[in-house]
Amino acid sequence: MGVKQGVNTRPVGCGGKFLSPKGQQYFIVRYEHAFDRFLESSTNQLKGIHREYSKEYVARDVAAQEEMWGVTFDLHRAILSNEMGLHNLQQNKFINQLYENFYKLESKRCISKPNFTRCMNEVFKQTATHRIGTRIDSIYDRFDVLGKDCLNWRQFLFYLHFVSHPTLNCLDQILHAFSFVASHDGIDSTSAKACIELKSIGSVISPLVRADYMHAVICLMDEAWANVTAMSTDELNGRRQPTNITSDVFELMLKQDCIVSLFAQSTSQWGRFKFFPVYVSKWEEEFYNTNLLGLVKQTRTRVAVDEKLKRDGHRTKHQIYVLWIEYTWSRRSLRKSLTLIDSRIKARMQYRGLHSFLGWSIRSHAALTIQRVGRGFFGRRVAAYRWTIKQSAIIIQCRIRMHFAKKRLYELSSVYHDALVTIQRIIRGALGRQLAFKRLMSVVEREHLRNMKEKERLLLLRGIWSVTKLQACIRRIRATSFARELRAIRKRENDIRHAMEARCEAFRKERKVYEKQLEEFYRSKREKHFRDSIMESEVQKHQRNLRSLRRRLRNDDLKNAEPDNMEFVLTKEWKKEWEMKIETGVEELKLHCEHCIRKPDNRAEKKIGASVKKRIKARTSEVLKRADSRDIPIETKEATKIATEEIIYIIGEEERSRLRKEMDKAFEQREQDKNEARLKAEARLKEEKARATVFALSIISKACRNWLARKELRRRCLETYERDYDEHSHRFYYRNKGTGKKSWTKPKAMGAFEMPIKDEWKILRDAHNFPYYFNACQMKMQWSPPMDKTMCCGKVPYFWYREFPVRVGKCPNFATCQIDDNSYCYDCMNKTIGKLSDDAFLN
Repeated sequence: MGVKQGVNTRPVGCGGKFLSPKGQQYFIVRYEHAFDRFLESSTNQLKGIHREYSKEYVARDVAAQEEMWGVTFDLHRAILSNEMGLHNLQQNKFINQLYENFYKLESKRCISKPNFTRCMNEVFKQTATHRIGTRIDSIYDRFDVLGKDCLNWRQFLFYLHFVSHPTLNCLDQILHAFSFVASHDGIDSTSAKACIELKSIGSVISPLVRADYMHAVICLMDEAWANVTAMSTDELNGRRQPTNITSDVFELMLKQDCIVSLFAQSTSQWGRFKFFPVYVSKWEEEFYNTNLLGLVKQTRTRVAVDEKLKRDGHRTKHQIYVLWIEYTWSRRSLRKSLTLIDSRIKARMQYRGLHSFLGWSIRSHAALTIQRVGRGFFGRRVAAYRWTIKQSAIIIQCRIRMHFAKKRLYELSSVYHDALVTIQRIIRGALGRQLAFKRLMSVVEREHLRNMKEKERLLLLRGIWSVTKLQACIRRIRATSFARELRAIRKRENDIRHAMEARCEAFRKERKVYEKQLEEFYRSKREKHFRDSIMESEVQKHQRNLRSLRRRLRNDDLKNAEPDNMEFVLTKEWKKEWEMKIETGVEELKLHCEHCIRKPDNRAEKKIGASVKKRIKARTSEVLKRADSRDIPIETKEATKIATEEIIYIIGEEERSRLRKEMDKAFEQREQDKNEARLKAEARLKEEKARATVFALSIISKACRNWLARKELRRRCLETYERDYDEHSHRFYYRNKGTGKKSWTKPKAMGAFEMPIKDEWKILRDAHNFPYYFNACQMKMQWSPPMDKTMCCGKVPYFWYREFPVRVGKCPNFATCQIDDNSYCYDCMNKTIGKLSDDAFLN
């Protein structure tokens, strides 16, 4: 920042009016130092803002992750509630059904809200629940953190799977997360091709790691991937390793030293007691959020307690078994002693009866004492065991309550400390601002009093001059404004006049176009009416010609009908079936004969085989004789074979002749049945023809009566109703002459016929309210009044021309009455009568 020598300038913030160059340089250096300090403080504030932004971003992600786990816990509790009550196998089946439904609709990573709702409803309908359907929207909103209407359904399924199996160790849970989240490109995660990009490794570990530790865990994963790829032998010629991570590579990454150390036992003393050992890894303790770690600890503690109770139960049963064995041995020895006493009493009944009885009573008392001592011992053991379990439960509850109480105490103390600090800062700030405001107000009040005194002095000195100047300015302003108003009024009147003229000219042009269009419309309507009437007459004429032509063609078809050869075809098919039956019977008989000759199954077949063999034997001699007569050397075996073939052929021909005789008998019976059926059909046809003749006569007579009734009904309808044209709606209506009732619908008695309309003129109004005349009978329209009609003689204003002043002319309505040798319409008549009465009253 340069300053010219010898020029007196006043830098910002200086106190005096003029400074020397040295003083000016001093103030410039001071200003630059203050500006540098301002820049440094601004930079520090920006850095603080960035740090706070990252903290808020991480806090938002942590809160979103807590909400995801919260809705997952709620969903899992609803699935395990009394409404559903699913077992472990059913829970796995439930998750598999969700996976199949999601995979059918969207095989990749994300799914929309409608598809998510559809899949959830399908699964919950199968499990017959209605309460969970209301939570689907909240579940989707919690998992859709950024509000992109896009949910990673594989990650959602892993959340649900983790809550269903929280007792698995950390390594298994991470592998399950990879199997769920991998292959978002449409490949099934269970396939060997399932993989994930290295840059997307955060989506695998995000459910199991808090957002504030995500960066550190991703760095560890990158380091593990680098170690695995460095050990890989697939690298060729220094080419870059692919960043796709398969399940094998992911398992190798988890076996690296930098990550294996996180799967070791946690150093904290929680749950690592002698009776209830609970395994918690460093990964779980450091990276899991509060709800997730609490779930893991709670489930593993419950499992440890169950295992401890099982071990104590087995040990107690063993001790009871040993004591029971000792007790049974003592009872056995007691029974032996009692048996010995009984034998001695029997042997020495007279000698030592009393002594033996006394000894037996002593032993009995001793046995009872032993039993009482044993029961007391066992009771004390059971009581001690139950007391131990109760004390253990009390100690566990106390430890848990103490842990939660300490945690709550720390939270409350930190909140109380922050509240005290905030209150002190607010109070100090309020007191400081109040003191500064008081000092500032005193300075402002002092300066205000000084300025008011100065203002009064100036007003006293310049009062008269200011008043004169103000009066002159006000007069000039008023004159100028009055002239401006006059010019504006004149300009506005001219603009209005020009606008009205332009509007009237535009209306006249539009009116000419509209008149042409309206005339063209009525002309086309009239042409269409006449064309439709001509077309209807032509259609009726053609329909009559078509009916006569169809009748003629039907008669010709009946005359030239070809003879029915259906019977010949049926007979031919019947003979063909019998021929097939004959051939089948012959072949079956031949096969049966061969079977009876070779291997008969029963006595009847043996009898048939014997008769056939007898015929074969007789035929064999004939075959040998034929061979001898022809000097053909042949053996008996060959002659027997030839004779067998000939006999079987003869038997087949005999069967064929028999079947043909049966066919002839069946044909004769068939022809006889056909003749009987034909006679019955002719009699039935004759009877039906007679009934049809009577029925046709009744139908024709009924049709004639209906035709005459419709004709009479139309005649009466024409006498009762008339058809007229409505001027306002431009439609035809029907009026009852007797009652005067009007209707837009045609009477049903007319059917397809239409009533004639009166040949009269009607006055109508167009869209611009201009009058014109229309004859509905002739379908004719004109602007001028008809010649054969008497018009009204009254004078009316023509408002429809849209002119000023308003044009006045002859009334366009038809005349209905006469007054003073003039014809008037109803409205003009009332006006004329009122005017005459007023003049007479004045006179």
